[in-house]
Amino acid sequence: MWIANYIDGSDLKQVTEDGKEFQFKHIRQDQLEKFDLVLGKNIFSVNVNKGELNLNGLKLSFPESRLGRHRLIYFRRVRQTIGTVSGMGKVDADEYFGFQTSIQGNNVKRLFCLKSNGSLIQEWLTPYKVNYGTTS
Repeated sequence: MWIANYIDGSDLKQVTEDGKEFQFKHIRQDQLEKFDLVLGKNIFSVNVNKGELNLNGLKLSFPESRLGRHRLIYFRRVRQTIGTVSGMGKVDADEYFGFQTSIQGNNVKRLFCLKSNGSLIQEWLTPYKVNYGTTS
């Protein structure tokens, strides 16, 4: 489940206490402060204003964090095993989250994948030639 935390202190929960469900498109991106992905007792957060990630208590910031507001990335990737081997029909879902920003006309992303087996992977999606000293 995710929770969108807004600058004014309000929030939007993916599923409310009365069972109403919201989609990612319902998040007011221009008013977003922080996005929490809550999986059991684990919380993974993206602060789009600071460009920081909190991975269940481990805080990370990046060179581009100081450049100001960032855009949220979140999606689920669902896979189903097909074929004639054992395990056929097994479904796995991975959660991807992070942020992106523009530097010198390049789209720079910080993306993490929480695998269905519980492992966490960082994916590097940074253009080869980016000077973090300037912005465009």
